[in-house]
Amino acid sequence: DWDTNGPLTPGIAPMEAVDRLKKFDNTFANYKRKWDTYSGGEELFGLPVTDYPELVKTEKEIQFLNRIYGLYVKVVSTIGGYQDFLWVDAVAEIDAMTEEVGGFQAQMKKLPRALRELDAYKELRKTVEDFLETLPLLQMLSNEAMRPRHWKAIMKECGVELDVFNTANFKLSDLMKCDFVKYAEEVEDIAASSVKELAIEVKPA
Repeated sequence: DWDTNGPLTPGIAPMEAVDRLKKFDNTFANYKRKWDTYSGGEELFGLPVTDYPELVKTEKEIQFLNRIYGLYVKVVSTIGGYQDFLWVDAVAEIDAMTEEVGGFQAQMKKLPRALRELDAYKELRKTVEDFLETLPLLQMLSNEAMRPRHWKAIMKECGVELDVFNTANFKLSDLMKCDFVKYAEEVEDIAASSVKELAIEVKPA
């Protein structure tokens, strides 16, 4: 069943693979308990300890795959959790988010090549890289130089409507509708212009 319907079944989505791995991990735990009990009994009575090469192989594969899928779940849940931050609160967490997601990226680089060839790894890498590319833009947008006209320009460029000044309800997930990876250059230009304009406004006469 593991070989036929396990998490390495071709064509399944990474999250489906996560669910399958969890199911087989739980099923294997039952076999493992019996395996340990029987082996202990054989040793106790001086009998030859029976080998279970398929169980040994499956155990190693489960542990191996848990390295990538465990990280996959952690990244998805962590970045998904960020989306629930109110924008006013997210601003103070940008450095912490950068450090945490950067840590995930470092863990990914240490994974064996066989795991880096899985679809889950490719999706994971894109998720992490896109978010790390977005964070500097969020930092720029949090600058006090941003005025309503600048936000309107960003909305026009990105083709979205943002209720950014509704601080009680506006979340990071709302802001992420801008698709910053696609419009990174435009957003950066607008944010940079806001800083220059502010400098002109406050320049002594």
